[in-house]
Amino acid sequence: MSLAAAVCVLSLAAVGGAFELRTYTRPVYTAFAEKKCLNPVTIDTDPYDIGLPSPSAPESVCAVKYNDSERTWYSLETYNSVPEAERDGAHVTHGTQCGACSTLRDLSAFMEHTDLTNPVRSCMLKYVWSFERATQCIIDETGMTVPCAATFAYNGINTRWQCGGICMLVYMFGVPNNVPEDNRLNACLQCDEVNSGPVFKHFAGRTRRQSGLKSAIVRPSDEVFAVVHDYY
Repeated sequence: MSLAAAVCVLSLAAVGGAFELRTYTRPVYTAFAEKKCLNPVTIDTDPYDIGLPSPSAPESVCAVKYNDSERTWYSLETYNSVPEAERDGAHVTHGTQCGACSTLRDLSAFMEHTDLTNPVRSCMLKYVWSFERATQCIIDETGMTVPCAATFAYNGINTRWQCGGICMLVYMFGVPNNVPEDNRLNACLQCDEVNSGPVFKHFAGRTRRQSGLKSAIVRPSDEVFAVVHDYY
């Protein structure tokens, strides 16, 4: 199947030129889900207890390097730039360093589920008393790997502590993700962005915006990394 036949395109004016946010069809995300990662990043403790380590290179990217001609097995590598990854024969999969959500199975989950906010929120509310059950719920609902789902669960716990009152009011009044008047994030998402976002983005690695994927949350164009996933 050609990429043109497999990809739905949304126009987005991005810094440095036009980039087109994409959604991907079932054959594409199914193919990515079947790939096998040789070096997934694990999460052994709450990232919010660790905090932010030293920042990676500002132009760093996470890339996939296949280990066989059938493109079944691959390694994840962080490179200082897109050209560096391309010179090494690797396929850039998202902006920033590799993390717990950088595997191609997680890319598949992100492609299949345009909205991850609601299923993750539902799992966190359903199992507010159990990190393990909330994590398993996220896996069951989205197809994420265990480390990626755990990173989302830790993010949810931190946001509950930091933004619980604000978020409860947002949900009670049914405020949309983006406020219609000016498209800014609602108060809950903005609180999460400030208090949980930096640690989450570092340890997860992959986010929707850094993967060039359409999202249920509208983001400024200068936060979107331009990448096309045609390496399946």
